[in-house]
Amino acid sequence: MTNQQKNLAKAIWEAENYGGDTEKAKKRLSETHGPQWFKSIKFKDYFHPLREYRELVLILEHQRQWDEQKKFAKINLDNVLQ
Repeated sequence: MTNQQKNLAKAIWEAENYGGDTEKAKKRLSETHGPQWFKSIKFKDYFHPLREYRELVLILEHQRQWDEQKKFAKINLDNVLQ
């Protein structure tokens, strides 16, 4: 993974996960769900791991590369269908 991809993944992660600060996330959950929020919801449902965002960036890059290569690929469908 390139540094640019890592930085993109981290930026998206921070944007969706309270700047990456677990205390901010807990404070927000307390504001929206009350002081006993941990009894009714799971923290991990509201604060996702960075790995998921890195995987997303890699999938997007793979899709971009695939779309680029499809322009040049020549597939003979007659051979595939037999």
